[in-house]
Amino acid sequence: MQVRRYSAADFAQVAAWGAQWGASYDSDLLPPVGFIWPGVAAYFVYEPVGCSVVWLENLVTNQQAPAQLRQLAIEAVISAALAYVASTGRKVAYASTNLQAVVDRAVVHGAHSEPGQTLLTLKFK
Repeated sequence: MQVRRYSAADFAQVAAWGAQWGASYDSDLLPPVGFIWPGVAAYFVYEPVGCSVVWLENLVTNQQAPAQLRQLAIEAVISAALAYVASTGRKVAYASTNLQAVVDRAVVHGAHSEPGQTLLTLKFK
């Protein structure tokens, strides 16, 4: 399966994954721009109007998918989101996390994080 743009029809799937992790999603809280590997993972881009900054949020996976497939899908949805942001001409993307594994993955994609902080910054040219 390939990564594709998220659509409102995917919400039930994403909400079920969130519930597996103890999160509760409302469809009106997810932005229209997101990327999904159906059955495995999704990631979202929040785009304020009139601003060169975006927020990356709600990386969610299906706990029932095989671990190796989840890792591939996470990389794919992150890469798709970052490629989208770069294509829009935005200058900065922010994300936050309290998981060191997420920080480590973001750094591989060019993010900057101060030691001990949970804010990740990605800059685009």
